[in-house]
Amino acid sequence: MTDPTPNEVSLRPTSDQTWPLWAALVLVAVSIGSAMTLAGVVQSGWLASLDGAQQTLAYFFLYTTPYAVAFLLARVFAAIFGWRIGPSLGFRAFDVSEGVALALGVAIVGRVLSTGWGVAISLLGFEPPAELDVTALMPTDALGIVLLVALVVIIGPVVEEIIFRGALYPAIRARTGAGLAMVLSGIVFGLIHVDLLWLVVPTALLGIALAWLYERTRSLWVPILCHAVFNLTALALAFLVKSLGLV
Repeated sequence: MTDPTPNEVSLRPTSDQTWPLWAALVLVAVSIGSAMTLAGVVQSGWLASLDGAQQTLAYFFLYTTPYAVAFLLARVFAAIFGWRIGPSLGFRAFDVSEGVALALGVAIVGRVLSTGWGVAISLLGFEPPAELDVTALMPTDALGIVLLVALVVIIGPVVEEIIFRGALYPAIRARTGAGLAMVLSGIVFGLIHVDLLWLVVPTALLGIALAWLYERTRSLWVPILCHAVFNLTALALAFLVKSLGLV
């Protein structure tokens, strides 16, 4: 079967379960919209009236809701298209030794480059915005730390990879080819993050690398692993820097 040409635009999925671009963009838009809505709820301050575990669980519920909405919408689309959700999003077996090595390598290089970017921006005199402090997302009690790790290292990487590499990247690839699709999906991935100055460049580059991992291994598990390790190192560095009193 030949790949569709860049000029072919259809509202129906292709027979090889490539996501239609409109459906992938709806996933992106809904995830952004729900995240912005719930961010407003968090910033409203009403959670301050809650105490202890209630407050921690309320934060966790609000932060995970956009991911749940996106995942459920992906399932709805897959059902409409008559697809099994796993294969349609790239959840396939892969060569474990190669996949793990590639994922860890990209995660480590990405973390070094991202940290270097942050240091360079700081040396230029720019102060990081408060929302970049990932340790402040949840209360720092034991429950809060466990749920923060679950959010940042498991839930976030899985759902973000479903949206951007499982759905969006193949949808663009069907129209542009692999190289340009990596760049375009990576740019979109970078632009959705909080602060353009601090995050858009390293996150876009990470998005390109994650799409390359998916293209290389044909399995979404590999970019998920890479994304999880990347986020885990960011979280560990954030707690280390804070414990040393450097911020």
